[in-house]
Amino acid sequence: MAYTEPIETIELQELLARYGDAGVEHIRVEIDEDLYYNRFMKATDRRGEVVFALELPGGILVHRKAFYEDGLFRLPSGGIDYGEKVIDALHREIGEETGLHCSEERLLGIQDCQLTLGDRAVRFVSYVFHAYAHGELRLDPNESIVAVRLIVPAELKGIAESLRHTPRPHAGWGRWRALAHDLVYRRLAGRQARK
Repeated sequence: MAYTEPIETIELQELLARYGDAGVEHIRVEIDEDLYYNRFMKATDRRGEVVFALELPGGILVHRKAFYEDGLFRLPSGGIDYGEKVIDALHREIGEETGLHCSEERLLGIQDCQLTLGDRAVRFVSYVFHAYAHGELRLDPNESIVAVRLIVPAELKGIAESLRHTPRPHAGWGRWRALAHDLVYRRLAGRQARK
């Protein structure tokens, strides 16, 4: 199979059969020129992304890159190459960015986004996962990661709010990035409260 579309019907059926009905959210979000021109007009190198909430013994891993606003952390993510299966991208990206291996992964949801700038729009799909991670954390020096923390799922709500209030010129990036954090918070914070 070619795996060229953001959502491949056969692959989606396989994912839902394996992980249950995680659901596809269709979301429209206004972005800004910085994100539109500097990322999505150059998005021909990938058919979507995986976002991963990696659970370690002390909590969920979030990271901070050098160019983020002061104090801003977020869940890691990485691209799904053309021709690559979503699940293969998940394992590859986790290994590349953290050096960790994952088990018991679970698809929390798929966010099929229309990112709009005035009358222009670009489609981008995020496959959002939760997984238990093991191994030795080794950060990829090419990823510009300057810090990591472990958080409890309830903290994702505050991270999403911080992302939504990212100032210009990255405000559109923050609004878009907040969406996956909202989803993980909804799916995992209730589980934590029941413990």
